[in-house]
Amino acid sequence: MLGSVVASLFLALLSAEADPGQICKYHDVVEYLNITSNSDLFLYTKPKRNWKEPVEVELDFTFVSIISIREKLQTATFYFWLTMEWKNDFVSWNPLDFCNISSFSMPASLFWAPEIFIDEQADEDNPPVIAMFFSGVFLSMVICLLENCLLMTLKERKPLRSLLNARKLVLSFFKKEKTTSGNLATHHGEVPPGQGETWDPNLTGKEGKETILFLKELHSELQIIQQSASSQDEDQAELEWEQTLIFLEKVFSYTHLIASVLFFAFIIIKWSY
Repeated sequence: MLGSVVASLFLALLSAEADPGQICKYHDVVEYLNITSNSDLFLYTKPKRNWKEPVEVELDFTFVSIISIREKLQTATFYFWLTMEWKNDFVSWNPLDFCNISSFSMPASLFWAPEIFIDEQADEDNPPVIAMFFSGVFLSMVICLLENCLLMTLKERKPLRSLLNARKLVLSFFKKEKTTSGNLATHHGEVPPGQGETWDPNLTGKEGKETILFLKELHSELQIIQQSASSQDEDQAELEWEQTLIFLEKVFSYTHLIASVLFFAFIIIKWSY
């Protein structure tokens, strides 16, 4: 009894296999699916028999390597693979009817594919073909280069210190070219013209010593005032840069939020019709 059951099952399996003498080609599968005449329908319509049902897309992100990091431009370029898999309810066949042909490739421009948006600057190599399986499963892989803009923590590293020092050096150079009140007593007995008609550079005695002492004190006070003004300018520049960083962070945050809202709104509107 058991032997007869096993024999019947074996004969059933042999009968279910494809005819070894049968000659098949991919063209037969394409004709069976009627892809050429219905190419527009396969491309522009959602691959579901019930339009209310969502299309389940399996997304696989494979990070390959870091191409480059440019600190001055605050950008990083990444290399990755993006693989998508979904099912088309209108494309399926029995492999046994076509010499066990279970999959083949077709031009990606003939079929509907998920729309993936990357919220950064990305260069992608769209595949010219798409893999199609007998069960209606489609497989597509995109190779991308992603350039990501990074907002570095500039407050901790103080990269503007060199810029501020250069600015201070330039300002001091131009100040030396001008005659200001800061260099009235650079040399003893040197007074700009018009400051006094009775000035005598060879003045001696008590009056001359008091005048020279007064000019020294005046010169030191002017130097202190200049240093204080320079430090205030530096602090003001750092404060303005910190405010600029805060503004940039807000701009990036709001831009990302608005782009995300628009993306979800686009998806909702697209699948509502």
